[in-house]
Amino acid sequence: ASHRMGQDWPNKAMPIKLLLILLKSTELKIQEAITPCAKNRWLVFHAYVAVCYMLSLRRSEGFLLDLASLNRK
Repeated sequence: ASHRMGQDWPNKAMPIKLLLILLKSTELKIQEAITPCAKNRWLVFHAYVAVCYMLSLRRSEGFLLDLASLNRK
């Protein structure tokens, strides 16, 4: 029954090595940002990736995040 209801999710997690590469490259983008706006965008992206990865351990809740609130906080 759970398969028909869409509750069975295949394991398509991002490998930890790839996640670390993504976060490291984002940290470089943050350091290289020229304007405060550009730096803010990369910071929000970095936070979103980290939060979504952690929430992905709890299924698809990361996609339901309120990005406007994440940006304000």
